Amino acid sequence: MRVQVRSSLSYEFPQPVDTIAAILVAHAPGQSIETETLSVSNGARLAETSDPVTGARLLRGSLTGRVTIDYAATVRLANRLPL
Repeated sequence: MRVQVRSSLSYEFPQPVDTIAAILVAHAPGQSIETETLSVSNGARLAETSDPVTGARLLRGSLTGRVTIDYAATVRLANRLPL
């Protein structure tokens, strides 16, 4: 089975702010990311890191002004046993 994920976040930062966004699909057993796109407006740059405890994929950077973060992914899920 495949699922599609989309997220669009809009912010207005009057001054530079160190930001952490947790919107990326996780790397997890039983699923694989087939496609993934990320766009950030206003020329802002975000670096991908991972949380050392949970493994969550995070985006980090300093943002200012009006910023929109758009993310989309297609994820293939492995067959699972019925509950």
